[in-house]
Amino acid sequence: MTEPRDRSDSITAPLRHSIFRRIWLASLLSNLGILIQGVGAAWAMTQMTAEADKVALVQTALMLPVMLISMPAGPSPTCTTAASSRWCRWRSR
Repeated sequence: MTEPRDRSDSITAPLRHSIFRRIWLASLLSNLGILIQGVGAAWAMTQMTAEADKVALVQTALMLPVMLISMPAGPSPTCTTAASSRWCRWRSR
């Protein structure tokens, strides 16, 4: 027999906190807006020219800043703990 699961173990447990729910919803809507903007920009570019290279350049111009900012932002919170200070000192050489 399986034991009944505790409500705090469910996948929706974080959504019970209003602050997390607001941040999650804002992030979700922001990402949706970015995707809609990308489709609109590509669509507008296909109306201006039929060259695939220029449409690809528009998509690259939209997503490149996101990639360049998110790559170093991923490991940066790791450097705030004392256990990882050795790694961060080695990385900054």
